[in-house]
Amino acid sequence: IPNFGVEQRGGVSVAFVQISDEPISSPKFKTADIAVAFSRRSIQRISKYCGPETLFIYEDDIEDAEGEFPSEYKKTMGIPAVKIAREKLHPKVFNVLMMGTIVGITNVVKVDQIKKEIENRLGYIFEKNPDLRTMNFEALEIGVELAANE
Repeated sequence: IPNFGVEQRGGVSVAFVQISDEPISSPKFKTADIAVAFSRRSIQRISKYCGPETLFIYEDDIEDAEGEFPSEYKKTMGIPAVKIAREKLHPKVFNVLMMGTIVGITNVVKVDQIKKEIENRLGYIFEKNPDLRTMNFEALEIGVELAANE
């Protein structure tokens, strides 16, 4: 569930995702199993959701990010998503690369299922520019590979 406010005007955006085989009573939670930060400000904002069992993933391009890490976490994982996307694909797909990393870590959802959903959501855009499909799918695969190498 997204948490919108000043985010619409360039502030930090926070989203909560829960996956379970059981009914989920509330989409928010106190402590994340995995927390992902794309910016220094987002590190500060999501730190309160981190605990001793949280895997903390962050965009590796954030300067001096380690000084901003949450006080509690199990493990950190810096992913150079922006750099990889910029050098190999397009900067706009860095978030899909990061999603691929999470998919690769958790194995909760199959890559083919994610590709189908990306196609369902963005297929009309891909029709106009098929290269975007290729870039998004490649970003997803690269993220999964990054998780496998961790």
